Amino acid sequence: MKKKGKKFSLFLSLIIIIAVCGIIGLIGWLGYEGYEKYETEKTAEDIVNTFENNVEEKLTEEKLQKENQEEKANGGEKTRRRSKKTDYTTRYDDCVVIGTIRIPDINIKYPIMNKQTEEAMKIGVVFVFGPGITGELGESGEPQLNEVGNAVILGHNYRNGTLFAKIGKLKKGASIFIKDANGREIEYKVHKVSAASPVDNSFYNQNTNGKREITLSTCNKDGSARTIVQAMEK
Repeated sequence: MKKKGKKFSLFLSLIIIIAVCGIIGLIGWLGYEGYEKYETEKTAEDIVNTFENNVEEKLTEEKLQKENQEEKANGGEKTRRRSKKTDYTTRYDDCVVIGTIRIPDINIKYPIMNKQTEEAMKIGVVFVFGPGITGELGESGEPQLNEVGNAVILGHNYRNGTLFAKIGKLKKGASIFIKDANGREIEYKVHKVSAASPVDNSFYNQNTNGKREITLSTCNKDGSARTIVQAMEK
């Protein structure tokens, strides 16, 4: 009986050790996921703030230049003080930030990049096809936000819920706000949420009948399909 009791005690101890190790591992994994999410959101927020500050400074400078030109044209001599800054472009990892996307219903706001790089797509989304882009899959050109046509914006679907992980929850009529480098923020209304094959790019080219439209795209968790959200200018 003593031997059986000793074996049972050893077995119970082993189970407890395994359970404790599992709990510690789970806590560690959750902690890492939380830290990674915090880092993503913090970096994205900093870039968005820098972009918006640069846009505001650019618009202020352009206003001052216009006022100076008008004064000179009217015979005035006083010239308002101008900024010494000449470059108002926001950059990240060899990418140019061309705008921001804000979706209140799923509480996200991220920078929009002009091209895909591994690091940029960890903290933002990418304009991959649309106005200003040429080629079947957008091989060249300069992307232009908030212009007539269909702008395709791609983002990752991370397990921690960041970037485009929640766009599949959007309902018809939800608002999506796109701000461009000229300071224009246009509201788009969701009219369709659907799924597509990972190799289906048929939604890239669309006849928008002279209107502005955006299409958001992200893969599901295992990469077997994509969630597509289409929205048209309000």
